[in-house]
Amino acid sequence: MIVYENKASQDKRRKPVITNEQRQKTGMIARRVVQEIVDNSHGPIAIIGITGQAGAGKTSTLRLLQKLCQRLGIRCNELGLDSFFKVSSRERKLWLHASNISEAERKARENQTHWWDYEWLTWALKELKEGRGLHLRRCYTRKDHGELTGSIRIDPHDGQKGIIALEGVGIAHLDELSALIYLHALPELRAERLGLRDSYRSGDEALERWRVTQTFEQRYFRENWGKITHFFNTSGDEPIIIDELDSDEALRSHEKYRF
Repeated sequence: MIVYENKASQDKRRKPVITNEQRQKTGMIARRVVQEIVDNSHGPIAIIGITGQAGAGKTSTLRLLQKLCQRLGIRCNELGLDSFFKVSSRERKLWLHASNISEAERKARENQTHWWDYEWLTWALKELKEGRGLHLRRCYTRKDHGELTGSIRIDPHDGQKGIIALEGVGIAHLDELSALIYLHALPELRAERLGLRDSYRSGDEALERWRVTQTFEQRYFRENWGKITHFFNTSGDEPIIIDELDSDEALRSHEKYRF
């Protein structure tokens, strides 16, 4: 059960009330879960997936996980699903809005599972699970406006146990994950966060991207809901663990919020 400051309207932005008991429980369980995942991993490296709808706070939660691992003396490297985009943002935009394709083809192209190179990602995860290093080039990067000019370098773990934190939306179906954390945030907050992150997009372009993203996420997470192992509410200033979360509550219908 998620308790909010104002129950009067489901449409108003509300932050969850965080009690000291919840805060302590979250910290205690997070430490135990991370240690158990590492101890029970079949190889030297455990892959922890951090997922949720766009704007749920995946990157911020990843930073908190890294700090926790540092306190526990566990090495934690990050890997982002978006690094494995097949084409640049510029090329994908042209591909999505091509004028010479049918409506059926347009809808097929909006299925974001076609946007990422899962074969490349799966190979990389298998390498990392065996403790081997990774050096990838021609990776997607927001630092260069979504071009494939980035690179990834993760040094070998040399027999030490550790964690690879894989962050992204479309990772729930992957068999390589040791655990999958789902982050839940109110759609109003997620839209606001995306507006700040993607401020370079115009109003109409931002709303269209929101529509495409929400349509994909609704279907994708419903199909893979059973693979989620842990839930966190990230609507507030810090993530709070949730014992359980119903998919209908998490993926309720969204309005088109303005950015």
